[in-house]
Amino acid sequence: SVARSLNRMKEVGVRKVFGSDRKQLVARFLLESFILSFIALLISLILVELLFPSFSEIMGTRIALKFDFGTILIAILTCVAVTVLSGGYAAFYLSSFSPMLIMKGGSKTGSKNGLRKALVGVQFFLSVSVLICTVFIYKQINAVFNAETGVDRKNIIVLETSLWYGAEDFIQVIKKENPNVVDASIALSAPYNSSYNHSGISWTGSKEGTKEMPFTQIFCDHNYANTFGLQVIQGQFIPPGLKWWGDWDESSFGLVIN
Repeated sequence: SVARSLNRMKEVGVRKVFGSDRKQLVARFLLESFILSFIALLISLILVELLFPSFSEIMGTRIALKFDFGTILIAILTCVAVTVLSGGYAAFYLSSFSPMLIMKGGSKTGSKNGLRKALVGVQFFLSVSVLICTVFIYKQINAVFNAETGVDRKNIIVLETSLWYGAEDFIQVIKKENPNVVDASIALSAPYNSSYNHSGISWTGSKEGTKEMPFTQIFCDHNYANTFGLQVIQGQFIPPGLKWWGDWDESSFGLVIN
């Protein structure tokens, strides 16, 4: 819009000479801008629909893409905002000039390039900001995927099952029938995908006010550390023979603190 402002200014002068008033020019410029913005919106939605599966695969997680009422409303509001921002310069500023002033090559403010330079400066600032943010996000994604977390996530399949008491027998059957299975474990969740919080945990020697400290608990069996490549710094991991679901009725049970 800024680059074409000189041609649009001449267009305003010609249309006003042929009888168009300012309201008609404003409506025309905004309609043109809306059509371009709407076409861009449709193309972007198509590209999102086509590229989103690949994006989810790169991110390593399944992200739900829903075109619900909120998403559609945001898209429409964005389209309207882009329409006003891109077409507002020609619609409201250039349409205010008189035909005679335009034909003479001047402006009613005496500084015809002031607003144009300001808009170009704002666009340049936004472009540089977007580039900086892109580089920053790229580095953050690389850090997330390449950071050493102490958990092995490669070649691991997580299956949801209704097994509870017969889990150990099921693991032995899997390892026996498929020699490609190096190890297997039963647990409430993987170490990188746990959302189970438990409060009210206390221990001998705990200070006042720390008894209701929330912890994320993962009940698991003795194969959990080997399956996910966890390194025990001190002590030993949960020994075999204990109930993996952490039976509170037992006098003691294995506990590992991360």
